Amino acid sequence: LKLEPQSAEWNTFFDLAAAETGRIPAQMRGSPAVREQLPGIFRTLRTERARQTPWVKSVDLEFWAALYDAPGMLPQLVRRLVHATVDSLIRVDFPAGEGVQRRGWDGILEVQRGTPFVPAGLSGWEMGTGKDPAGKAEKDFRNRVKNPCGLDKSQTSFVFVTPRKWEQKDKWCAEKKKLGIWRDVRVHDSANIEQWLEIAPRVDLWFARHLGRRPEGIMGGGGS
Repeated sequence: LKLEPQSAEWNTFFDLAAAETGRIPAQMRGSPAVREQLPGIFRTLRTERARQTPWVKSVDLEFWAALYDAPGMLPQLVRRLVHATVDSLIRVDFPAGEGVQRRGWDGILEVQRGTPFVPAGLSGWEMGTGKDPAGKAEKDFRNRVKNPCGLDKSQTSFVFVTPRKWEQKDKWCAEKKKLGIWRDVRVHDSANIEQWLEIAPRVDLWFARHLGRRPEGIMGGGGS
């Protein structure tokens, strides 16, 4: 690597190598001041390592989908993810809990700038936690084609969300896009939600705690 011995680059290289293999560099072990700071340093490292991947995995979402609280809480999860990752919100309407019994869309969203998970402009969202996400998506798609509840289909994206695994979702979306009814058609299943949680650590932490987990390296109480 052509590193100059004892240079800053040299020391950084060997410090990083030692940390990666779980060893503490000798010069750090010999310093009382550094030893006192090690517990805090290790907590920080554990937290940053944990943030690199979501605490809630797709398999956790698939298990949770069968629980009694999933239908009423899924819109709340999506709503929190939207607020955490979109900075150009115009309209957000995702009723949760008892609100999921109302007629119409499960969610309506309007943003100025889209993201990999949120279409730009206006979007209507439908959700389902049942074992047959394809059947639920198909039913919701047909219902909203017949009755878009006041939304202009040509200017609205159709989004379906399920915490289940749906391996054929891309094929389904492609088929529906060819119909040219909606501005765009998207599906988020357990794999997509896991990726969404990865860029929204506070929501990830909130949901992990709801599932009874206490992520490693995280201290203190909740937060929303």
